[in-house]
Amino acid sequence: MRSTTLIRSSWCGVLVLMVFLLSGCLAQGAVSDKVAAYEDNIEITGEEKEEMLEGVSETVTQISDRSNVEAEEVVIGAVSDGGEEVRVTPGRYQITGNVTGNVVIRDEAGDVLIEEILGSYYGVESITADLTESHVIEVDGLDQVSVVPVATEMSTELGAGIWQVGTDIAPGSYSITSPNGFGYLQVFQPNEDVHVYEVIGGEFAATESTVELTEGQTLRIKRISLISFQPAEG
Repeated sequence: MRSTTLIRSSWCGVLVLMVFLLSGCLAQGAVSDKVAAYEDNIEITGEEKEEMLEGVSETVTQISDRSNVEAEEVVIGAVSDGGEEVRVTPGRYQITGNVTGNVVIRDEAGDVLIEEILGSYYGVESITADLTESHVIEVDGLDQVSVVPVATEMSTELGAGIWQVGTDIAPGSYSITSPNGFGYLQVFQPNEDVHVYEVIGGEFAATESTVELTEGQTLRIKRISLISFQPAEG
């Protein structure tokens, strides 16, 4: 009986070791895939990406009437202590501010469309997005905030905010870089996985990723004032 017990114990130990090793291999494989995706194209995947996209407003892919027939400029002087909330008529807007403060744009459910540090000294220089009456702009810590209707034009130089492929930038294969700063490009497409690219620009460190943009995609640029899209070679 003792011999049989020892044999069973040995087999149990072997099985536990095999499960442990297999789990380790699978975990290592997942880590390797994440590392490979980042090294190949500076693309963020896995849990880090999911955390970044948690609580993103479903209105991120909505396009306003770009004629801006209803859009009206709103200017807030000195923002009161504790911040202020602003609503606008539907349209395409650019938000700028003096000094430095926080800007958060939420939908009716409280989910976040945009959340940025905005200002002339630190953070992004401006925020551009399609807004409706259902959005609330929360501002705090700024001396003045301007929410100004902005015309639509095709460009390959895009700043912080929300942009539509086919409306704000032409579809195509692009190499993305930035002259300075650190931020992210998020690419949304209905019923498909979101792609997230890290963007670093500067004299001593810089990234370069290749992205394929197709009609109907939505781009969300976070934490960086400018991303340059240059047609990719080949």
